[in-house]
Formats: sequence, structure tokens, C-alpha cells
Amino acid sequence: MRFGSPSPTRIDQKIMKPCNIGSSKLRRPETESIRLNFNREFLLSIFTVLIAACPTVQAIAQEASDEISADAGPANKVIATIDVGTGPHLIVLSPKADLAYVANYLGNTISVIDTATNSVTNTFTSVGASPDGLAITPDGTELYVANEVSSGTVSILNASTGAIEKTITVGDNPRYLSISPNGKLVYVANENSGTISVIDTSTQTVKTSITIGEHAASAAFSTNSKIAYACEDGSGHVYEINTATSQIEHSISTVGDPLNCVVNPKGGDVYCTNFAIATVSVIKGDKITKTFQPGGVPAAPGITPNGKYLYFPQYYSSGTNYGDTIIVVSTKTYKQVGPAITVGTGPSWVAISKKGDLAYVSNYEANSVSVIQITPGQ
Repeated sequence: MRFGSPSPTRIDQKIMKPCNIGSSKLRRPETESIRLNFNREFLLSIFTVLIAACPTVQAIAQEASDEISADAGPANKVIATIDVGTGPHLIVLSPKADLAYVANYLGNTISVIDTATNSVTNTFTSVGASPDGLAITPDGTELYVANEVSSGTVSILNASTGAIEKTITVGDNPRYLSISPNGKLVYVANENSGTISVIDTSTQTVKTSITIGEHAASAAFSTNSKIAYACEDGSGHVYEINTATSQIEHSISTVGDPLNCVVNPKGGDVYCTNFAIATVSVIKGDKITKTFQPGGVPAAPGITPNGKYLYFPQYYSSGTNYGDTIIVVSTKTYKQVGPAITVGTGPSWVAISKKGDLAYVSNYEANSVSVIQITPGQ
């Protein structure tokens, strides 16, 4: 699965160099109908073999089992489960946090949740095939949607009505997209093109394209909008991009194939999920300073506004068994805090409110969204 996007279907696994097992890579089939049925069991069986054969991975797994923090962390309680469309994945919250938008990857729709009532109040059907990336403008008026399969487009929707305002041609198979905190740029990761399309939101046009490698997975912005971190899950690199010049300033090698990153709003550390080998790389400056395993096979995490806690969805719990929990990890110790939080089957994405009091989890296999109350707000 490409985590960030829950299609567990799309791991591009590069065999870990520390194991010296080889350099062969499992390739994605070119048609989506085949890709959506990609043999996840086979991929996870390889992961199991790697753990058995590779001391490096064994050490990481052992470290994870030993790292339960004395910090109890905040209290977490699931207060609602909301049925949405088929294959829900990416979630974004409106600036006022009164609405949550859920991209239903397999249903070709976007569910709109009223966060006051925890109910679906609208369903947008005006998106393209397999909506994956999703971002909302800082004023809450427009949604940018990456139509991942076949079309090579991004749809701009009216966030109130779902009406299409514009369709922008980007690269091949746009996966995730993100909007800069200042609202000026949208970065679109085009998987099969290996590029990042840079959209100027003032003109709603592609101003440039940045080539990063074989498979572009995602990009995340620094809090000041000056830097973007782009994941390339074919070669196992994260690229630091100067957003003013659109130039790559640093290439950072991770221990696996990074699929998405989240930036700490306090301090700027970057956490990149290597889904294929179930680890997380921590970037400080332009270097990897820590690699840890938060448990199971983690998907796209959310981070609390105070930067203290990461909420990791466990898409797989072990082997090929789907997970149904969220693991909370301290960004100070990289250890689990508190007990696991039970949600729906196959959780794949976490969005946390600006007040840090609510977390919204997309349960890809259960076609639902779980709402977690965080006490006190973080």
C-alpha cells in the first residue's frame, strides 16, 4: 500500500541494502485494475523474511518492543464511528475545523463530515478516478483533489458545493498533493512521472515541474513554506526543495522507500514513513538522525499541534493481518505512550484538529472514519 494513500496495493519495495540480499525491486503493474489487486500478502511475506534474515531490521523491531514510555501521554477515546464511501483514505479538515473532507479512493467520491454532529452531510461526486491527494486552501473555499488513476489531473472544487471550478493537467498518476501553509503553492507528486508539479494557486496553473526520481510519492511543506520535503519511494530518498527557486538543495537517503512525511510544527523535525519495511526515519536538518519502528506496519501519521505526539495508524498489525489500532509515539523519546487506540479495520490516515483535541482516522478496509477525543488537547 502506498501509505499515505491506502491502497495497500502499491508498495515499491527496494530490498534493504544493510541485508545484502540483493537490489531487485518489485514493480507496480501498469494497469490500475491489476495494481488494486496487487498481492499484498506476497509483499508482507517478503517483509517477514527480511525481519528474519536481516539483523538490522531485527534490531529495529527489538528496539520497538522495548520502547514503551513512562509518559502516559494524553487520554484518548473513540467518540464516534462514521460510515463514509468505499476505500476512505486521505482526510483534511477545514480551517475552522467545522468540516472534515474524506477522499474515498475506491468510491470516486469525497465525503463531507459535519464535525459538530459527526455525520456525513454531503458527498461530492465531481472528482475524477481514484481521488487520492486532497488539500484545502487556508481560507477554506477550495479543495484541490489529485485524480490518481489514468487522468493525470488535479480538480479544484468549490469546498461548499463540490462543483468543479477548474481541472489542471499534471503528470502521470498524481498521488498525494499538499498546499503550502501560506496557501501560495500546491505540490503534486506524480508517481509514474517521477515529478512534482508545482501549482501557483493565484493563477491555478502549473508554474514548473521538478524531477525527483523514479516514483514520486508525496511532498510536505515546512511551517514557513520555504522548504518542501519530497518522497521518492523508488530510490529511497527524501529531497529537500527550496520552494522559492524550485531547486533540490539536499538529497537524503532513508533506510527504506519513504511514502510520506509529516513536519513537526514546533522545531521542524521531519518524520518519514517507510511503509515497505515498517519503519520511520527522523530528519533533522539534512540528515537522518533516528530510525524507529512504532509497531505493526504504520501508515500516514498525524502530529499534534504542540509537536509532542505522533498518531500512527497500524494498517497491518502483523504479517498480512489488517490492523485496527492507533499507536501514539512521543517525539521526544520515540517511544509509545499510553495504550493502543482501537479504531476500524485498516486505518491509513490521521488528521488532527488545530486545537489538538480531536483526531480523525480513515479506516480503509472498514469504509469508515473514527473520531478520537484527545484529553487534554495537544
